Amino acid sequence: MDSQTQPRRPLADVVLVGGLSALLIGLPWHEYVVMAGPYLSAWKELVLAAILVAVVARRWERVEECPWLFWVVTFGGVCICSALANDQSLLPARPLVFPMLAGLAAFTLRSEERDRILRGFLLSALVVVGYALVAHVAFRWCGGAPHYRPAIANPLLRALAFPYYTPNYSRGDRLIGPFLNDDYFGIWCVAVLALLLAESRWRIPAVLAVLTAAVWTYSRSALCAFGAAGAVLAWRRDRRVLWLIPIGLGLAVIFWTSQQGERFQHPIDTGIGRVVAVQQAGRTLASGSLLGEGPAANQVYDMQYARLVYQLGWAGLAMLGWLGFILYQRVAHAGLPVHVGLAAACLALLVGGVGCEVLEVPQTSWTWWILLGLLGCDEDPDP
Repeated sequence: MDSQTQPRRPLADVVLVGGLSALLIGLPWHEYVVMAGPYLSAWKELVLAAILVAVVARRWERVEECPWLFWVVTFGGVCICSALANDQSLLPARPLVFPMLAGLAAFTLRSEERDRILRGFLLSALVVVGYALVAHVAFRWCGGAPHYRPAIANPLLRALAFPYYTPNYSRGDRLIGPFLNDDYFGIWCVAVLALLLAESRWRIPAVLAVLTAAVWTYSRSALCAFGAAGAVLAWRRDRRVLWLIPIGLGLAVIFWTSQQGERFQHPIDTGIGRVVAVQQAGRTLASGSLLGEGPAANQVYDMQYARLVYQLGWAGLAMLGWLGFILYQRVAHAGLPVHVGLAAACLALLVGGVGCEVLEVPQTSWTWWILLGLLGCDEDPDP
């Protein structure tokens, strides 16, 4: 078609697709943005504001068709009631609510827009994974070891190993990438791996690179996420995915240490204690608390679901069960390869919550809700 006769896409559509792409591509670098200036941490909300304007202008009717819209509204109501009952501010609930709005916006996309966003996301994800692998190998090459960060004279190697010299992470024995955290980066890598594996033709170098990054995080949460995603892919897509298990075990040997062995011998042990988190959540339920301790209560860490139950009580437990049912429906009805990949990626991120706060940390929470929204692109909305 001649360029002069090709219709122009409305500005709102460009903003919607560009904004969601910017979120998925920029989220892995969020910690670096914050280090550049704490005030820049609101970049996500600014992008979201532009996206919401575009949705209201062009596709509001599509939002009303979203199968989890009522869940989002109900969850917001539970947070408000819990905050009022405990005389707390609603501000701590922002990390939970804002990503949901991005997910609703993603649901309004057409299938070709979804595919365009996913291609860009996967290409950018491979850049992130490549950077993380180079940084980890450079750090270990220079003599870096668990709880030991040697001085590096070479400026190039010092720049490559930069993630291990930030205050965020001092252990140095696991791959952390620009997330500056092994658990969240490992879970995110598993989600990316699920999207790659769902392709009709595996791109072996890309798959091996992402698998290597996920394995070298030595994250127990990422291992749980891989188990969930692998089960979905083997069930709905291709059983050859099970071959990644022995490959992953072989990769794990390369940087294996005695500390890793101790961690995997005690899978639920952390410095704060996931057992303690579950016990506190259990006491909240045993007390009969309908609305919990409030969204500002932060005494429970290292397990997303225990934290939500502690904060929102029986209402929070009901919301988690409801959310799990929504995702189960999406997994069970996934037909096209892209749907299977998205379903496996969403499940991986959600299961990763057994070991960290995946629905509150920006890199995983925003990614999870956007991917869930993309999973809803079964039919094209009216142009």
